[in-house]
Amino acid sequence: MKEENESKEVELDAWKGDFGDDYTKRRHCDKDLVNRIGETLFRLLTNIGVGPSSSLLEVGSNMGYNLIGLALSGWKGKLYAVEPNQKAYRELLEHSKGLIEKVYSADGSLLPFNDRSIDLVFTSGVLIHVHPERLKKVCSEIFRVSSQYILCMEYFSSTPDEQVYREKSGLLFKRDFGRYYLELFPSLELVDYGFLWSKVVPFDDLNWWLFKKG
Repeated sequence: MKEENESKEVELDAWKGDFGDDYTKRRHCDKDLVNRIGETLFRLLTNIGVGPSSSLLEVGSNMGYNLIGLALSGWKGKLYAVEPNQKAYRELLEHSKGLIEKVYSADGSLLPFNDRSIDLVFTSGVLIHVHPERLKKVCSEIFRVSSQYILCMEYFSSTPDEQVYREKSGLLFKRDFGRYYLELFPSLELVDYGFLWSKVVPFDDLNWWLFKKG
């Protein structure tokens, strides 16, 4: 059992360690890009009916550019972040003062929030890096903490597909995350879905799904 648990957390250890540190170094954005990210998310959320007074939690926020951009774009609800990598966490603490309500050093498998305590919980390019054997636990925590909405923005594959990432295996897993959420939680209602195209928005090419809890 111990070996099985260790195999599930190899990818989490990588993101907490030097591999995650290197990712954080590559992700530094200038102020203009952060503003564009915030404007894109603000427009997406308000267009699909999520009011700008809603509280938001990002799971796996890295340095918090999504949330900082939202705050700078005028989002009025309280913003929260969870990040397991210590380098990114320290950067997030430094740059989010006065913009993000609370930042936690934690990962998605054990969120430090009460049940149904946040209006909307979201990930952006995070679930793709969660080992399939841990994915149910992370999504269940997201479902537990959300009071109204879940927003999932991830790479898409019609069938589960592990891919080599930065010349390493066990760190990138694509699938139909929308279908996965609906099969895992049949009470969820699909509100809307779409595609963020990197040619015109400051993200990777991501499919997104917005779900509402019953």
